[in-house]
Amino acid sequence: MQTRIFIIALAGLISSHPLLAIPFRVLAWDQEIAGRKLAVVQGKGPVTIDGMHPSRRTAEYDATGGEKALVIQALDKPLIDGKPAASEILIPVALKRPLLLLMPDAKSATGLRLLLLEDDASGFP
Repeated sequence: MQTRIFIIALAGLISSHPLLAIPFRVLAWDQEIAGRKLAVVQGKGPVTIDGMHPSRRTAEYDATGGEKALVIQALDKPLIDGKPAASEILIPVALKRPLLLLMPDAKSATGLRLLLLEDDASGFP
């Protein structure tokens, strides 16, 4: 009986705990993508991705990890139903330092293929 109460109490604590904010950086595949007008959608609304360049990472942006998908909006694409074209990607909580690589993809509504990589160098021998 005590074990059951403990498990119920633990489940309540876990479900009421706020989602983890994971800082991530963005890297553009080429100069064409670096020149695009893109935004990260966060709790308070879209935040423009500034300083994209194919040879360096951007400053860090915060995203909610685990349960909620990260949304990248293409502000320079035609609107779909009154909203900018968007692509979602889920950042696993296990990633220590996520790097979002933006590559061209003509078939995507945003024109982007999103690739999430681990950018933590501590795991390299």
